[in-house]
Amino acid sequence: MASSGVKPCADKETLLTFSRSRNNVSGRCNLLRIMSRIRLVVTSLAKHNCDLPVVISGAGIAGLASAVALHKEGFHVQVLETAPTLRQEGTAIGLWDNAWKALDSLGVAGGLRTNYSALDKVELCQGPKGRLLKHFSFSDCEGGAGSEFRAVHRSALLEALADSLPPETISFGTSVLSFSQQAEQPNAAATASNTGHGNSGTVPNVLAGVRDSMLRVRVQKGSVQEDLDAAILVGADGVRSAVAQQLGMPLPNYSGYSAYRGVATLGQEGVKRVGLPAGTIRQIWGAGVRAGVYQLNDSELYWFVCFNADLQSTSDAPEQHLQKALALVKGWSWSLENIIQSTSPDQVSRSRCVDRWTLSPWGKGQVTLTGDAAHPMTPNLGQGGCTALEDAILLAAVLRPLASLEGQPSEGKVSTALRKFEQLSSARCLPLTVRSNLMGAALQLEAAPITLARDAFVGSTLFSPAHFLDHAKYDLHAAVMRAQN
Repeated sequence: MASSGVKPCADKETLLTFSRSRNNVSGRCNLLRIMSRIRLVVTSLAKHNCDLPVVISGAGIAGLASAVALHKEGFHVQVLETAPTLRQEGTAIGLWDNAWKALDSLGVAGGLRTNYSALDKVELCQGPKGRLLKHFSFSDCEGGAGSEFRAVHRSALLEALADSLPPETISFGTSVLSFSQQAEQPNAAATASNTGHGNSGTVPNVLAGVRDSMLRVRVQKGSVQEDLDAAILVGADGVRSAVAQQLGMPLPNYSGYSAYRGVATLGQEGVKRVGLPAGTIRQIWGAGVRAGVYQLNDSELYWFVCFNADLQSTSDAPEQHLQKALALVKGWSWSLENIIQSTSPDQVSRSRCVDRWTLSPWGKGQVTLTGDAAHPMTPNLGQGGCTALEDAILLAAVLRPLASLEGQPSEGKVSTALRKFEQLSSARCLPLTVRSNLMGAALQLEAAPITLARDAFVGSTLFSPAHFLDHAKYDLHAAVMRAQN
């Protein structure tokens, strides 16, 4: 590559045309965002004082949140994303109180809060018979008073995170092929090799010329392969992470059930007609099938249907998702069929529910993993995306002391910091992964005697919601303090 050093900010042409810098993700170029992005570029000049460049594989929640957290600490960050634009699939995601605390730390929570409804009540229901088993509010749970929950569009969350990064931070259409950690050598410049024809171009190598780099990342953009030098590689590339596989991590385990998810657009009057009380998360249980519904905003509802399925079962085509989801809850109460029917087919996704009970350390040397790449978990506690946001804060916290060092820290110091991050993340996420797995196994039972006993217990006075919010009660500030000690 021709670059000879780190470029923390955009040039004049980029400042004038930055709205095209991420492949015209959504065509946003209003005046407020222009001013916001220009401020990011200007402040980058002052903030990027750390000679510790970081490559992040994946521009999902984990990758972008990590990039924002590290950028705020002054690190030079390059995010590599296989997709041509920010990912739009995934419909919506529920964010519990711990996630909002992390988003507050990242500085992106405010804009999301204004567009999505706060929920603070829960209904547990029986599906086919339409019986309400239990209802309670967050204030009925231990430490639940003031606890925050909102569901947001995944695309909106990704855009909010991406908008907090300087232009050219994200390189789309770029995949991490492999990495190698080598003996210390000065000025290990990146190299490129053209493996075919085309004009895809090369990755903007803001990491070239890194002093004493011991990590080389092989990437591909179009027909071009090249090597990037970096001090740290963060694998944030999801449950089938290429970085995790090279580290020797096994693929996640299938839980035995899959899920359809969708966003129904009903309008304000339509939302009122389905009879979902304002501010309520509704879970609906059957035998081997369960569903959930809650509000995103005044006119949209998020829903899911979990169902038992063999690993070998053929995944249906996207255009069939809606009808298959409807068939699973045919005849159920709670306006569930009406809600699903009000969903555009392109707003429905299907995914297998998987997890891996990951012990730390999971990284090696100057390479680590975050989010689903590190600790995939089933969705029963709604903590996959939430813990990915926590990971971002913890990763930045353990690396913060290195940012103040003159020159590039040694491999040993970087490795020690990353192993500390993994220890903190594992201590938080492994118990959640196990608990989520056990909860899913109980809720997916099919035997009638067991489901009848389950419903009877939940509907009785013996059942208490006291610990319903335990998964969302995480002292992120205390964890950050531990990360820095």
